Amino acid sequence: MVSDIRKKLYFDKITSLYIKGLEEGKIIPFDDELYKELSKTYINGLPVSIHIKYLKPKSIGNCYERSLYMFYSLPSSVLVRGDNKDLELLYGKDSSGHGWIEKDGYVYDTSLLMKIEKKLYYKMYRPKNVKKHTLEEYCEITSNRRAYTNIRQTTIEDFKTNGKRRFELLTIIPIIKEITELEKDPDFINDLNKYLELIEYDEEKLYKNLDEEIEKVVKKKA
Repeated sequence: MVSDIRKKLYFDKITSLYIKGLEEGKIIPFDDELYKELSKTYINGLPVSIHIKYLKPKSIGNCYERSLYMFYSLPSSVLVRGDNKDLELLYGKDSSGHGWIEKDGYVYDTSLLMKIEKKLYYKMYRPKNVKKHTLEEYCEITSNRRAYTNIRQTTIEDFKTNGKRRFELLTIIPIIKEITELEKDPDFINDLNKYLELIEYDEEKLYKNLDEEIEKVVKKKA
């Protein structure tokens, strides 16, 4: 009974702080300028902007992956991991882990799709066991520098007709098209179509090119 009252009071306070934060401009939805910046980085055949804006999981989780994608896109940011109070109350201590990035005094939360003044974010969600890493620290700890370098060196040209990563599209694009058909989000459809136009996407031609490449490899081995 007491715990239920405390939980209600906590979430009532979060709601109040959230509304006040919106009114005071301390909580700001991700805007076009940010998505434009994220669109310059490509992971798994898609601009990070599409990953963040449209491929948000319906259930909890994936915040670590999504915040890492944004971290790779904004090298001057700091990658953060912590245990948030709201998640602990909702799902228990073992499921309270959360991931976000921090930059220029703001928290960028890829689950909320909001940037929140850092002091306010910590007041609202009371994170514990917080660990922060710059890009250099993260690459050193995880031995992930090569992966990061590959991502940063990937450009839109790599996915065009003769691009070295064009065959990755044969896996991801059909899946994304199915998602857009299910969700029927006009903005998602529009942004995906713009991307496909930019990379000159032609599925039939790609399969034909793939068959040709496979045939060359077989002939070399014969």
